[in-house]
Amino acid sequence: MNSIEGIWLGIDREELRSECAAMASQGGLLAVLGDNSKGPTHAAHIAKSVFENAGLRTRHVRDAGYSRLNTVRYVLEDLARWTIEQSGLQYSGLSLQASNANTSFESFFDRVTKALRPIAESPGLAVIVTALGQDAAPDTQDLSYLARLGETVGGCWVVIGEDGKSWRAFPASRTIKLRSFTKQEVAGTLRSIIQQRGGNPAGVAEYVAKNFDPAQGKISPVYAYTHLELLTYVPLENHGELL
Repeated sequence: MNSIEGIWLGIDREELRSECAAMASQGGLLAVLGDNSKGPTHAAHIAKSVFENAGLRTRHVRDAGYSRLNTVRYVLEDLARWTIEQSGLQYSGLSLQASNANTSFESFFDRVTKALRPIAESPGLAVIVTALGQDAAPDTQDLSYLARLGETVGGCWVVIGEDGKSWRAFPASRTIKLRSFTKQEVAGTLRSIIQQRGGNPAGVAEYVAKNFDPAQGKISPVYAYTHLELLTYVPLENHGELL
């Protein structure tokens, strides 16, 4: 993510920041319900920043894409590789068995949790998962195992997915939903983007009034991100045509 895109995170997500800051000192499992847009991606960046600033060793387990089925085993494999990289140690069977179908799920689950516990105890562990439910609603058993993983290992766990029946049943200690933005929040972010690019933000107020329904006090995340992308990537000399 470049510095301009980083400005997007200036759009208020105070509830998410506050929850992550509280978790950094006490641990827990937070479910963040997305907005069918770029909210989950940005939420992951925000959570990662909060945890890293708190001194926790942080891992973001991302979606693997269409070429592979994302399950809790995929999450375990990712964490197994990362744990070995972090520790410099070869835990018995952990790397070799990460993708070995002959290893039972329960056995692999136990190996990964045992490897992660020392990190959770010191310096502290934070795991952000956006790997499940990107292409389809996640299996309820996968979500149950994911909750068990966080409870068994300890530390901070933020699981981000799209809003839906399976996610609303996820046994997290706290659940929040990414909200819409106010016009003032979007306008402020647009001004920051234009200023950082060396442009003149004088036309932002008119732009917001023209492009966002005056009867609506809130702007949906998908619509807000569309306009933020527009002002981020359109050549600066063409901003006059937009603003």
